[in-house]
Amino acid sequence: MKQELKKSEDQALESALNKARSVLLNSSGDVTPTLPELEKSLAEHEASLKMAGAKCSRIDASLRRVIESGSLRCLASDARDLASSVIAGVDLSKVVSEDRRALEKTVYARMQIGDSRLDIQDDVRLMKQWDWERGAILVLQEAIRLRKQSIAALRKPAILLFCRMIGEARGALARKFLAAVKEAQELMEQESQIAETLKPDELALVQPKPFPAKVVSNEVVEWLLAAVNQQLIRPDDLAGLHLGAR
Repeated sequence: MKQELKKSEDQALESALNKARSVLLNSSGDVTPTLPELEKSLAEHEASLKMAGAKCSRIDASLRRVIESGSLRCLASDARDLASSVIAGVDLSKVVSEDRRALEKTVYARMQIGDSRLDIQDDVRLMKQWDWERGAILVLQEAIRLRKQSIAALRKPAILLFCRMIGEARGALARKFLAAVKEAQELMEQESQIAETLKPDELALVQPKPFPAKVVSNEVVEWLLAAVNQQLIRPDDLAGLHLGAR
């Protein structure tokens, strides 16, 4: 009978957890691009930036100085605004390229004025690729931040619902734990007779020492009190439990 009851209680907790987990799984919503997709894209563009940077190490010295100065703008608009477009489903390449169109007509065009050498034109093309990747990374970083914010906003009520759905099963589990602790305390009460029989200096000769009267740790006590506060268990469920050291 006890085994059947235990099995029923375990199944109740498992059932509650399965239902509650489905709430969490659906809490992020059916949105694209997903966070994993954005993070994968960021990793790809970071690798592309590294490759583009290696190519730029061989360009004209005057152009390298522009790169090293850090003064070159890679986006005309705020990355946060562009990230909103990516989150809304607009293709990243389109967002970055359209935003950079004005820069490429002005900043990069000036670099080639008065110098018709083919190698300079090739160097500027390499700079454009490097700078484009910088812009894409900034946009993706902001898009990831925005996506995480939206997921957190959706998951918070889902987590609260999750807690309510498993509350009854957690309360049953806590009461089972309390029953086990009380039984352990009753068994350890027999050990207390050793301390009552011997003097303190004589107890030092007893190995192992008498079992501690305090069976539960401070962390467990805090959890039990929090469980009472959240109404998972009742205050009278703690009756007979030694919560402090004797």
